[in-house]
Amino acid sequence: HSALDLLKTYGASGPDLQKWLADNHAAVNRDRDLRLQYLAGFGANVYLEAQIYDDIKDNRTWPDALFVGLPEEIGELREAIAPKPQINLENLGKMLGGQ
Repeated sequence: HSALDLLKTYGASGPDLQKWLADNHAAVNRDRDLRLQYLAGFGANVYLEAQIYDDIKDNRTWPDALFVGLPEEIGELREAIAPKPQINLENLGKMLGGQ
């Protein structure tokens, strides 16, 4: 694996995450009674990490000042971490002539 492969795993910046957290009404634990930890236990066997990571990636912006390198490598990196268009399978079926 190369350094470029590692950089392609970039998730998001702090400001990108702040927007994502605000949109998802994330609760910050500021109490001492461990209420959020108790509630988190209800989701202990729920595996949504791929969906959460994809949601975070959908809200990220290109970090202009973060990456430096050769123009062709930056272009490859930009393409690799650019948001991918979402495909609505229902609309795709209609476009292809299905009902």
